[in-house]
Amino acid sequence: MENSVMTGALKKGIDMEFQTRNFYLKVSEGIKNKKASRVMAGMARDEEDHANRLKVLLEKVSGERYQPDPNAPPNPKFKVAEAAVYVQAVAKEIVSVGIFIETESIKHYSGLLEAATEKAEKRLFADLVKFEEGHKSKLQKEFRKLELRESLWDIA
Repeated sequence: MENSVMTGALKKGIDMEFQTRNFYLKVSEGIKNKKASRVMAGMARDEEDHANRLKVLLEKVSGERYQPDPNAPPNPKFKVAEAAVYVQAVAKEIVSVGIFIETESIKHYSGLLEAATEKAEKRLFADLVKFEEGHKSKLQKEFRKLELRESLWDIA
């Protein structure tokens, strides 16, 4: 992959990870259910770890140190995180947004995996695809539970 293309793709990935991290943190802070809050906080930590791994690769590939605003608001598409009361319907919407985010991340990293030429890059992108697939699976299971009203979010 051409260096400038890889650099741009890595920056996009870092930004995506920080936006997702901020979304999960915002949700975590607003949930009254402690178990659900811990799950979201853990996913936020995972996303920050992913961003840090991408920053290491970016520096290796380009020599550039890239630091997005760690306090950047979540992507405007994630407005649901602003909801004040997390009831069943809102929880389903939040989980749906999370599934969407993870799906977009999987697509992004899968494309980078296909284009990667270095062994370390391939390993990183494969790991990120696997992590994001794990997050997506966890959220899909939670969505099914919400539909059955067996969710850890079921606080209504």
